[in-house]
Amino acid sequence: MANATPAATPSAGERTAPLQAIREYLAEIGIAPDETYELHELLGGDRRLVRGATHAVTLDPRAAPAHIYRVGRWRRRERDFDYFA
Repeated sequence: MANATPAATPSAGERTAPLQAIREYLAEIGIAPDETYELHELLGGDRRLVRGATHAVTLDPRAAPAHIYRVGRWRRRERDFDYFA
């Protein structure tokens, strides 16, 4: 019988370190914590608008085993306003 070791639970510091790094990166490129910005997924071509330092990502070994994002400012276009219908 194999010796199964339970997965270690990360400490609070280990969980917040990546989040803090993302916040620092966003601040470095001039994006405020409450500002909406665009993530352009370079492998699949998808674009999404995100606010804050966290967003959900789904990894699927068959369809999307990884994501690489370009982070950029959200440039509002005429079609982004309510009166443009």
